[in-house]
Amino acid sequence: MRLKALKPKDWQDEPVTLGQHLKKRRRKLGLLQREVASKLGVALDTYRFWEVGRTRPWAASWAKIISFLGYDPHQAPTNLGAAPTGNAAKAGMDAAAGRGTPGLGRGHVAALRAKRPDVSR
Repeated sequence: MRLKALKPKDWQDEPVTLGQHLKKRRRKLGLLQREVASKLGVALDTYRFWEVGRTRPWAASWAKIISFLGYDPHQAPTNLGAAPTGNAAKAGMDAAAGRGTPGLGRGHVAALRAKRPDVSR
């Protein structure tokens, strides 16, 4: 007689990172990474990198990600220490990650503001 044990789940009940949110949803639906990548319209490697936190999605991908998850995985800051302030907020910095918006460095933001003076800071 051979006993079988259930495989331990490989995701967190309360995900913190985008990758953890994606993996939890994918596993709950019983999908493969390639199937989710196809649904989101991205390459398999791109999706894999998102799931392991190697890269972050571009702005154009967020609508499909939110649709797939059924919610927005960004958490609103719960205290002032979590919210970017001052120059970090102006530069589009994420206080928790210490990084700016992918693809939008300070030079890009300044150039965009110069083209669109009607956009507020």
